[in-house]
Amino acid sequence: MEARERYTRTLSYAAICLSMLCGGTTSLFATYGSSFSEVLGFTQYETNLVASLGDYAHYMSAPLFGYLALRTGPTRVIQAAGVLMFLGYLGLSQALTRLDKAHAQAHHYVATMSVLFALVGVGSKAAYMAAMATAASNFRQSRHAGVALGVPLSLYGLSTFVFSSVKARWFEEDATPARYLAFMAGVSGVAHLVASRFVVLESAQAAKGAARKRGASAGDEQKPEVAGEPRSGRRRMTVAQARDSSED
Repeated sequence: MEARERYTRTLSYAAICLSMLCGGTTSLFATYGSSFSEVLGFTQYETNLVASLGDYAHYMSAPLFGYLALRTGPTRVIQAAGVLMFLGYLGLSQALTRLDKAHAQAHHYVATMSVLFALVGVGSKAAYMAAMATAASNFRQSRHAGVALGVPLSLYGLSTFVFSSVKARWFEEDATPARYLAFMAGVSGVAHLVASRFVVLESAQAAKGAARKRGASAGDEQKPEVAGEPRSGRRRMTVAQARDSSED
């Protein structure tokens, strides 16, 4: 049983590491944000506004997903992260392909791009909070708890480096980042849906119950059998002896 629990915990840890590696991609905006000016005619201020609104959504959604990760479990939160990031990146890709720079109302595209990038930011934070809640809960009693928390955090920070290297290797010659954003949509969606299949959150109550059960079973195995009558029988005998002594 312990071997199975260890296997489940290891698989769950690998799943949250995958989620974190594919979740910390909001900083990739710097690699494709400049295309908003070239393709959609955004000013520098409008491009910065899109990035800022995405960051606001990213950080302000943390309390919500922290609550949901412990309330409903990390599985649904990671699934939501995959859906949100898929929709955000795919929407950005389609926008760069379909929206017309020469349109008279092109400045209205700022709101559209801000909402789409906000979806990416919110999804990224959902993955982060679910992974951190899972790691903190599953390894709270381990002497390697610090390492268990540090590795996913490192992967979250390295996510930008990994996917910017992918862009430089396979998408650098593209005229627009539309194909790269579509790639990010697919990777983000699939990775988080796969991770949600294996992530498991060990509840504190279940862990305490298991610990009590193990302690009780160990105590029963070590407790020697006591010969003689039960305590109630000895108590009744004592009352009878007192009655006989009073009659004498």
